[in-house]
Amino acid sequence: MYLIMKGGGNVIIPTPYWTAYDLIAKSLGAETKLLRTEMEDGWKVDLSKLEDAIDKNTKMIILTTQIIPQAKL
Repeated sequence: MYLIMKGGGNVIIPTPYWTAYDLIAKSLGAETKLLRTEMEDGWKVDLSKLEDAIDKNTKMIILTTQIIPQAKL
């Protein structure tokens, strides 16, 4: 993350997320955008919301499976 975010920019993080991602990105001077996911939707990322969150300053999108069996990637 350091090599990519050291010059600033923003990172998109789907929720729920490991809070260290947000803290690390902010410590590097990056802006974080949290992309809300819902249990009712099986925690799936809504691609239209993801597309809306991406802008010219987006340098990273963190996609991970949560430590819950229901998580979807």
